[in-house]
Amino acid sequence: MTGSGTQFTPAQHSSLTGLRQGDLIRAVRLPFITVPSTSLHASELSNPSIEIPTTVEVALATSLAAVISGGCDLERDIAVEPAVTVAPVMNLEDETLYQRAVGGAGSSRIFAIPPLSDPFFEHQLQFPVIDVRWVYSLEKTVLASPQLDVYPTGLDPLGRDRLRLWLGRRFGRLGFPEDVQTHVVEQLIKAFTKPRAAQSEVARVRDAACFYGVRWTEGSPLVGVLVLLDPARPAAGFGETSAKGAQNEIRKSLRGKTGSYTVSDVTIADADEVSALAVQGYRQFFLDPMW
Repeated sequence: MTGSGTQFTPAQHSSLTGLRQGDLIRAVRLPFITVPSTSLHASELSNPSIEIPTTVEVALATSLAAVISGGCDLERDIAVEPAVTVAPVMNLEDETLYQRAVGGAGSSRIFAIPPLSDPFFEHQLQFPVIDVRWVYSLEKTVLASPQLDVYPTGLDPLGRDRLRLWLGRRFGRLGFPEDVQTHVVEQLIKAFTKPRAAQSEVARVRDAACFYGVRWTEGSPLVGVLVLLDPARPAAGFGETSAKGAQNEIRKSLRGKTGSYTVSDVTIADADEVSALAVQGYRQFFLDPMW
């Protein structure tokens, strides 16, 4: 992080060549449309409020939002693409959740970014994440304001690539057929998230995983599972023997729970050992049970 922010001059707004996906904007408040007296609790949604929805300003606990617009949209002329899309940055209280969110592996809703310890920020954020449950648009001209600072996120080039891919999967992912979702995907999520000893092979896989995918053919009972490990994480590269141990644990957890489907193979490998063409044969799923 740098000690001072960057302001964009009005002339730069024909194309925001200095702004990049993942950069941070100090946006203290963002608009939110709500019915003030209605709880978000699911059990109360059957009793809708008769109040008129109201637009309010929501204060961000961290005062930060992250740019999630793609580079091409940031560079387009303001007459063509007038807005920048941002999402709030929040600070997790649980380091375990943060580590699972590193690289977007733990949830389809949050993406971990490096800790923020710059003196500029009122809060020292040890476990910051980009939270895409709430997404907002800012007019590009807003960034010309001297009251709005832009800061680099601290992501290295590989981290920015992971953010770009993660956002693409988040907003473009396809669902599964109901029977595959119920008998395969949900059972896999339970198998991988089941509490286990930290030294278990499945726990080590979960800590290093950056991709979970399922492959199946309509009308066939056979299902394939692919788990890719991030080579940069300490738990990755633990060898063929450990991979087989994790595969056996997963198969055991799935026994008798996949309905008419049979998990024919479980492949666990470092991401740089599997071709992009092979990965395209699998549809991604996330361990977040609400994804």
